[in-house]
Amino acid sequence: ATELVKQPGFLSWIGLEIGSRLYTITAWESVDAIREIMRSPTHLAAAKRFLSEDFGAAATTGVWSAHHLNPVRTRCPSCARLTDRAQPGDRCGCAQPLSQMPEYW
Repeated sequence: ATELVKQPGFLSWIGLEIGSRLYTITAWESVDAIREIMRSPTHLAAAKRFLSEDFGAAATTGVWSAHHLNPVRTRCPSCARLTDRAQPGDRCGCAQPLSQMPEYW
């Protein structure tokens, strides 16, 4: 995982456990960026171990691509309405100013 941060197009990763199931999820700028990491010596060694050793009872892998992304909405501090920030303007429908977009949403 530490090598991922050096890869062009890498955004983020998370590892989690739900019950006895382990998950690793990575986010990339594009499907093309994923192809580069799959050729790295570290990934190839991990894949070989994963596929050849008694590493787990079952597994699946895949690449998912977003079908569509909904707009980022922020909540108006005055009326609590969610407002689509892709629309022009910096005011809510209630005419109150909207807060700045969070740096990380």
